[in-house]
Amino acid sequence: AGGAAAADKSGVTPVPRSWSRNAYRDVEIAMGAGSDSLTSLSWSPVSNHIVLGSWDQTVRAFEVGPGPRGGPTANPVVNTSLGGAVLDVEFNDDGTTVFAAVADKTVQMWNVQTGAVQQVGAHETAVRSAKWLSGHNLLATAGWDCMVHYWDTRASAPAASVAMPERIYSMSVSKVADFPL
Repeated sequence: AGGAAAADKSGVTPVPRSWSRNAYRDVEIAMGAGSDSLTSLSWSPVSNHIVLGSWDQTVRAFEVGPGPRGGPTANPVVNTSLGGAVLDVEFNDDGTTVFAAVADKTVQMWNVQTGAVQQVGAHETAVRSAKWLSGHNLLATAGWDCMVHYWDTRASAPAASVAMPERIYSMSVSKVADFPL
């Protein structure tokens, strides 16, 4: 249990299944000096990478693999700083892009491979949640401005918007439903 697994054709070593079933062998992540509380976490859909959003305006990517004592460990890969507290993070389908909901009212798109960061949306107040709708190639964002916006990341304006009766504090999407929200 907890041994190293073989790499697949892409060169990615999968996390052993036993780790995901053992709630007491948590992955310990050393954040370093100056870091603040974590706000969100997203697993890559295609590799052993996680990204973490934080109050210190940073998105950090880690690779999870076998540790020295047989349990999982997370090694830092890359990070980027954004213009406000990062309230939510979400990978796209191929694991190359991370979307961030930021307290500075922006929605940011971070290419993890190149390091490029681009604003792809905005709200009137803090953006609380960002979720990728894989079957629709849209990003859904929810903010404390009582709005849900759907973004085609190639366009500057929302593809659609829905007004809600109250601020949105959390949002989830279905990966299998015809109507994901």
